[in-house]
Order: sequence, then C-alpha cells, then structure tokens
Amino acid sequence: MGYQMTINIEDSDVMRRLKAILGDVKGVTVVSAVDISSSSNGLEEALDDVKNGRVTEYKSKEEFFQKFEI
Repeated sequence: MGYQMTINIEDSDVMRRLKAILGDVKGVTVVSAVDISSSSNGLEEALDDVKNGRVTEYKSKEEFFQKFEI
C-alpha cells in the first residue's frame, strides 16, 4: 500500500510547478488535480436541487415522522 495526501493550493502557478516537481519524484504519482475555485457551494447546490425538483416537502413534522415511522 502507500500513503495519500490531500492539499489545497491557492495559486495556479504554484500548482503547475508543484505538479512538475512531484512528477519527477520517484514513487510519487499525481492522481488528480481539481480546480475547486469554480465549484459550487452548498447554497448553489441546494438551489439547484430545488430548481430540478430534488426536494421533498412535508406539511408538518408529524407528517415527516409518519413517513419514516420514527
């Protein structure tokens, strides 16, 4: 097996240089590099859920609990 490390890098120039450096290190592979600066936040995801009908509404907490028999 091995080890895995997750880091966040704010500067795109640093990211590019770091990927090049790590690519030259024996035993290290860069599996993925994802740009999280443009990813949606929780509010955007929630609004998208509402927009696309991925929500369930209940008239009361009793109705909710009855649904799940809690």
